[in-house]
Amino acid sequence: KVATVLPKAQRQQKIDDNLSKASGRTQRENTRGSYVKAANIIKDREIEGDVLDYGAGFGVGTDAMTKLLGRKVDSFEINTENWKGKAKPTYTSAKDIDKKYDSIVSLNVVNVVPKNVRDFIVTDIFEKLNEGGTAVISSRGFKGDVANAKNFEPGLEEKSYLIKVSGDQQY
Repeated sequence: KVATVLPKAQRQQKIDDNLSKASGRTQRENTRGSYVKAANIIKDREIEGDVLDYGAGFGVGTDAMTKLLGRKVDSFEINTENWKGKAKPTYTSAKDIDKKYDSIVSLNVVNVVPKNVRDFIVTDIFEKLNEGGTAVISSRGFKGDVANAKNFEPGLEEKSYLIKVSGDQQY
């Protein structure tokens, strides 16, 4: 409900602002396997249309899905300083995404932003889906690097941490 109160342009600006703070420090190269699983979901559902990687990180997942699906996968990533994808990101701002998609994949994005921004992201994803489209949304599990984090304080939600990285807090 919070996500629909603000006009679309303001929601998208909050997405860009918060992802620019969180994304650059939370990108991981070891997520290729998760992207292969997401691409297999798309294949198994026989989705033939356009696919967007929403919060593409380094771009390695975009490349993995492009290879497995046998067609170009568009990408949205704000922090492109460490981009390793074969093609440049399709979009670097939520406001620039100018078409609808048959499938949108967003892995390990919603877990690095506060809840209100997470709501904006999910709303934005669904607004960018064609009718009958499929969204594959996942977040990093609590175990591993999240559960073992040091230099943190509890967040407002159960099992959420505000982790201090270089003096800044990230969700």
